[in-house]
Amino acid sequence: MTATAKMKIIAQVTEDKSMLTLSPPRQVTFIISVVLAIVAVVARYLAYTGVQMPPFLPPGDLLLVIAYLVLVAGNLFKGV
Repeated sequence: MTATAKMKIIAQVTEDKSMLTLSPPRQVTFIISVVLAIVAVVARYLAYTGVQMPPFLPPGDLLLVIAYLVLVAGNLFKGV
């Protein structure tokens, strides 16, 4: 495949509007995600040290997944 053919394929792919478009998350969304991730790390650390966790606080792994999903939602949906 020649370089020109590769360039044409790349141009077709980048012009295709059906591809997933990402947008940067708002600052509030990013901060919420970071705070949830920090709380998840602290919760995991406290669980390893044997400290009794409050019953309303989910496990650290679940909080980390929630933080990641918040960040993904901020990237996928414009204005979130």
